[in-house]
Amino acid sequence: MLPVIASIPILVILVFMVGFQWGAARAGAAGYLAAFFIAVVFFGAGSDVLAFAHTKAILLSLDVLLIIWAAFLMYQVAEKAGAIKTIGRLLPSLTHDRGMQALLIGWVFASFLQGAGGFGVPVAVTAWVQLARRSTRSMTGSRALCTSMGLSRPGALQK
Repeated sequence: MLPVIASIPILVILVFMVGFQWGAARAGAAGYLAAFFIAVVFFGAGSDVLAFAHTKAILLSLDVLLIIWAAFLMYQVAEKAGAIKTIGRLLPSLTHDRGMQALLIGWVFASFLQGAGGFGVPVAVTAWVQLARRSTRSMTGSRALCTSMGLSRPGALQK
């Protein structure tokens, strides 16, 4: 029974994001409150356990932020160097098939970026390459990916 209870915060987030179309920050806050309530009521977490859990969460968040910042740094370097537009412009010379172009970006180029930058770099860069291609088929997914990352336009995190 406890594993089911422990999964409630995840379900809360999913229900609010998918069912009620809440943003990630708002649904995450609701999931956090559900987790806090469950930890105290059902698992008997005291203030020492909660303090330790919050400290660990903050430190893990900093680790993830370092990964994300590195990804955006690599994206900004590629953007300023003109690589994103160049790749988008030259990709049709490799193959005229749009599906194959999407595979080249999503698999081969993303694999290179994963090796070069690690972690979130492929997600941060390949979505914008897809948009630079002006592919209507890939634009919906790429825009959704960029929007979910908090980027309404390239360089949105510079402020």
